[in-house]
Parts: sequence; structure tokens; C-alpha cells
Amino acid sequence: MNRLLSALGNYRNALLSVSGAVFLNLPLLLAIFWRNQRGVDMGPLQVFYLAGVTLGYYLLPVLVVLAVASLTALASRRCGRILPAVLLGLFIFYMILDSIVFGIYKFHIDLFWIDFTLHNAGGMGVSVGMMATALVVLALVLGLEFLLVRVAARLLRRARIVWSLVALTLVLFTASQVMHIAAYEKDDARITSLTPGLPFYLPFVSHKHAVRYGDKLPLFADEDTADTGSGAKVHGSFRYPRRPLELTPLPQDSLPNILMLVLESWRADEMNARVCPRVWDLGTKGSVFTRHFSSGNSTVAGIFGLFYGIQPTYWDEVKANSKALHNPVLMDVLQERGYAFGIYARSKFKRHKIKDTVFADITVHEDFAGKTFAQQDQDLTDQLLGFIDAQDTAGRPFMAMAFFKASHFDYSSDPQHQIFQPARKLNMAVADRITDMTPYLNRYRNAVYWDDVQIGRILDDLRARGLLERTIVLVTSDHGEEFNDNGDNYWGHGSNFTRYQTQVPFVLYLPGRAPRTVDAVTSHLDLAPTLLKHYLGCANDTRDYSDGVDLLGPLPERRPLVIASYFNHAIMLGEDVFASCPMQVRKYKLFDTTLKAGPPDLDLMRRALADMARFYGEKKTAAADAAQPTVRSGPAPHPRADAGATP
Repeated sequence: MNRLLSALGNYRNALLSVSGAVFLNLPLLLAIFWRNQRGVDMGPLQVFYLAGVTLGYYLLPVLVVLAVASLTALASRRCGRILPAVLLGLFIFYMILDSIVFGIYKFHIDLFWIDFTLHNAGGMGVSVGMMATALVVLALVLGLEFLLVRVAARLLRRARIVWSLVALTLVLFTASQVMHIAAYEKDDARITSLTPGLPFYLPFVSHKHAVRYGDKLPLFADEDTADTGSGAKVHGSFRYPRRPLELTPLPQDSLPNILMLVLESWRADEMNARVCPRVWDLGTKGSVFTRHFSSGNSTVAGIFGLFYGIQPTYWDEVKANSKALHNPVLMDVLQERGYAFGIYARSKFKRHKIKDTVFADITVHEDFAGKTFAQQDQDLTDQLLGFIDAQDTAGRPFMAMAFFKASHFDYSSDPQHQIFQPARKLNMAVADRITDMTPYLNRYRNAVYWDDVQIGRILDDLRARGLLERTIVLVTSDHGEEFNDNGDNYWGHGSNFTRYQTQVPFVLYLPGRAPRTVDAVTSHLDLAPTLLKHYLGCANDTRDYSDGVDLLGPLPERRPLVIASYFNHAIMLGEDVFASCPMQVRKYKLFDTTLKAGPPDLDLMRRALADMARFYGEKKTAAADAAQPTVRSGPAPHPRADAGATP
């Protein structure tokens, strides 16, 4: 009994010492996170939020882990302090190292990059001297943590002190997440702009609760965050576009209409004459890109890349600065050129921040008659045709987008158009590696065919009005869809970066241009620079505002692609996929997750890293002029970027 009581006493003392050491690290951790926020204006509100996140989101889980590690004190008093001190030291060392890397490359270190650097240190520019320095820093940090454990054992002897600090941690964690929920809904960059600088940070969001309770927080009332005029600032070092835009004058009657027809979850190999005959026919008159990839395997990442033309890894920065950025360059230039907008989509664009970041000040029509997506797509088409009629009557150029949903799981279509059989609903809960994909793929094909019928109606209307020869028509998808193609039980999307989930159809009809088939690798990022350069009078180098390439110019033989998911991203180098997962390293072939990727092409990898950091620069104040960009005849500043922006 005495031995047991002694062991429990050792555990209690170890727990108090280690817990105290965790709290003593708070100033150091705050200093690290403060360093990550260079370029962000830090006031009392931001400091309070950052302290709450540091204590609650980061140190609270560390406390739990070290409490478990302290159980070794039951066997040995010394082990009960050594193991937790080592773990705490490794945690602080990682945060220091991550802050240094983030300051250079603007990404956070995860297992993928640790593995990649260990196997390709020279290729990443990591020298022996740098490794030696890192080891010295690690030794110093470990020494510091052992010292803090000893100091905490003397300063925080009473359990009530530690438990009071734990209670404070819980309160601050709750307060910081409530603040983020409200700020995220209100697009308050004072809070949201801090997120990109925090590693592995996934703060809470709740559209429902923010709408219901957000206005009760006086710090986030509408009048505090609604300034989108010249006083709005980009928080942090994000610089988009990199240079002021130069727009040449264009007569309005020279501007083409732009029509984007986007089918949800449409994979590349289902663009054929049988599944979508009307789109196939359009392809015979336009450009068909046979190796085209979305910027994501999810809707948000796919739509983001299509409109912004920059790597999807910038998504958090764009969300954080949506008030100042207003819209992507493409949309702002269209507004300046006097385009009418007809955006028809029922895909929760508001909740997913697509509305605030892509269509700010532009109405998104989301209400369509019908119980199924197929019925709603029919009504969507009716509404779009009404919009086209109104613009044709007014003689005004228009930009329209139709986001069709019938091909979204669980796939719906009109009963009279279900030409692919057998077809039935998929129950993913019981699907496995040997499940036959055919009936579920047929149900999906029927949905694509139904939306192809709607697209046919739109194209026929344009022809009848004589508008087709004045309208750029794009038909594509936000991402692909998988049906257990490799027998590895992957269904749907958002789960891997194989071609089934990322390669999509891309048919681009450009009036007056000869039909062609393009076999080079292309991306959603390429649309915006192509339109801006050739049709909207943007005189800038496309690299000033996009990571994409000009689809009408020479296309690179080799290029890296960055493709994002809901929570992570991958870099595609040829047929090899390198997926960056916080707690897992995944390397596989583009066509099969069961096959291991080869050694990475270091040149392509470095190019991808450069693109992922290129729109960062020194701190500048960027105005987000509520009035749209002014057309310039020379190299005068574009209102959406400082004249002194870092090139």
C-alpha cells in the first residue's frame, strides 16, 4: 500500500511539474505565433484571440498528452519527468522550425515535407550546416524544457493553481472559437487573417449559429466589418495581384459574352458522344482539352481555381482577406467592362464562402423549383434562358454561370432519359472492394445525360438568337467522381487525388477560332489568364495575377499541378501524386492509389513550391476599391493593388 501511495504521489508531483512547464511555455509559443503574423496589424482583439488559441487549441491537447506520458512516474519518478519534458521539447522545437519554414515558403511543416526533406535534403537546399544548427537548437530547447519542469515544480506546488490555469484555458479556448465563428461569418479579417499563420489550425465554423447569434457580439457587428472602400486592408503578406493591372480601352460591342456551364462531379472519361452528345458536338466546333485537371477534388477548390487562376493553397488567405480583395481579378474586370451577371447555382456558395470571395456584390440565384436536383436543373435552365433573353434584348454583354447538380451523389435524372441500364442507387455504407461499379456508374451517366439535355437547350437558344458566334462557352466540372475504379473501395470525391477525382472535361468554344484537340496537361488555373489576356484587354504578364498558362499560347511540355481537397492538398508531377496530409504521407500513381509514386522531379517540385509562395510579399496597404477597376491606357495603378506592390 505504501508503495502504491508513493507511486501515486510521484505521478501527482510529475503531473503538476509538467503542467506548470506547459504554461510557462506560453510566452515562447506566443512569440513564435506572433512571428508568423508578420504583416498583420495586431491590436488588443487579435492578441486576446491569439492567446486563447495558443492556450486552448495548442496547449490544452499538449496537456492531455503529457498527462498520459506522466504515468511513467508510477514506475519511476525520474521517467515521469524526463519523458514529458522530451515530448514538450519536441513540440516547441517543431513550432520553432515550422515558424522559420513558414517565414520563407509560407507553408507549414507536416509529415509529407519531413519525409520529403529527409530523402531529398540537398534538392530542398538543406545543407549539413543547417541540419547541425537545427540539432543545436533542439538540444537547447530540450535543455530549456528540463529547466522549466524543475522551475515549475517549485513555483506551482499547489494543485489549485494548475487546475485554475486549466479552467482558464478552457474558457479562453471557448471564447476564441466563438470569436472565430462570428468573424468567419462576417468576413472580419482582424480574426480570420490570423489563421494561415497557425499550423494545423482548423477553427470552428457554424453558419447557423453565427447567423443566429453573431450580431449579439458587438465586436463583430456589421458596421465594424462592412468597409470595402479605400480603407479596407489586406492583412498579412498576401499580394494579389502582384502588380497593378493595365487595362486597354475596348469598345463594348467587341466584348464577347461568357457562358460557364459546370456539371457537378463530372469525370473526364464520361465526356463522350454517348453520355453527353450535345457537349460532344460543341467540342467538334471548339477546343477539347483531353488532359485537363481541376484545381481540386472538392467543389470549393475547383471553383476557386477556375475563377482566381492561382493555386488552391491560397484559399485560406483569400477567405481571410475577402473584404479587401472583393473578387478575383477576372470578375472585377468583367464588372468594369459593364457585363451583366447571371449566376445560377444551388451549392451552398454562401456557406462555403464562394459567394463572399468570388461573387461579392453579385447576386447568386439559388432557388429552383423541384424536389430533385434533376428537376431543379431544369428550372435552373429555364431561369438562365430568361436571363439570356433579357440581356439579348438590352444588347448588353453578359457573363453567366450555370452550376448543374444532377450529377452530384446520389445522382438524379428524368425517368424518360435514363438510357443507361441497369442503374440503381449506391449505398456507400455497404460498398466494398468487390462491389460492381456498373449499375451505379450507369445511374451517374443518366444524370450527366440529363444535364447534357439542358445544355443542349441553352446552345439551341444561343444559335436561334444568333448569339453563339458572340459567346465564349465553357463546359467543365468542379471535380471528378470515383467508382471503385481500382478496386480499392474509393467512391465519390474528396478522398484522393487520382485522375478519377481530379481529371475533368474541359470544352472551350471560342468564336472564330478553328476546332482543335489539345493533349497537353492543362488546369482550371488557365481559364482566367486566357480570357483576361485575349478577350478582356488585360495587358499585364499573366504571372502578375495567375499561376495558370495561356491556353491559346505555347503550352509547357512539363508542369507541376497543385490540387486541393477539403483539408489538404497534393502536388502532381507527371504520373506521380505526392499528397500532403497532416498525419500521413501518401505517394501514389495518378491512375492507381495502390501503386507507389516514383522519386519526385525536384525541378518540378521547386516550381510548385515557388507558385505556392509567389503571391506573398512585403507588407503593403492594399485598397479594395468598392468602385470597380478603372480602364487604363498605360501603366497606371489598378485600384486593387498598390503602385508599390512587391514585384
